[in-house]
Amino acid sequence: TGRQVGFEALARWEHPQQGFISPRTFIDLAEDCGLIHELGHYLIDQILAQIRQWLDRGLHPGRISINVSAAQVEQPDFAGFLDRQLSSYRIPPGMIALEITESALMTKIEHSVEQLNRLGRMGISVWIDDFGTGYSSLAYLKQLPIDVLKIDASFVQDIPGDADDLAIVRAIISMAQALNIEVLAEGVETEEQAACLKAMECHF
Repeated sequence: TGRQVGFEALARWEHPQQGFISPRTFIDLAEDCGLIHELGHYLIDQILAQIRQWLDRGLHPGRISINVSAAQVEQPDFAGFLDRQLSSYRIPPGMIALEITESALMTKIEHSVEQLNRLGRMGISVWIDDFGTGYSSLAYLKQLPIDVLKIDASFVQDIPGDADDLAIVRAIISMAQALNIEVLAEGVETEEQAACLKAMECHF
């Protein structure tokens, strides 16, 4: 329909001397030195505070997606932390989606299943980011409470001209529809791409 349905919250670091530092650099570093939990908690707190400000002003931003690492999801009290924060800021769980990359999810899938199922029962959406770029076991799509698959921008940027990318995108959409999972295409920058995805019944 062209209606905006939400936002993705992204971490950005503008260093006073070094300028813009890529999230891939500082998030990977935070994971390596054990600071990813503190960083993740800080970001979630900032995001929920912003949502609360919007709601108090009568604004309705839709669903806000937050990128989380596999290390965060594996924390025994991660779901409990989110539950407490949502209650503290009085934010409905349905407004929040957690994005975890396909490759990160598959690294320690057994540890993630229980936590993701708990988050799903809370009403929080679970999205698989960069779908198609990792090595998923499709069997886990049945076991996990996945609400949305995000098609990586690398498959979207050359459609409809690239027949291979078009076939991959069509296959992901068809599979997701059969499993009752919604599909979101990343990196849509042209009307032609949007029209092509709409014709294939991509949800977002």
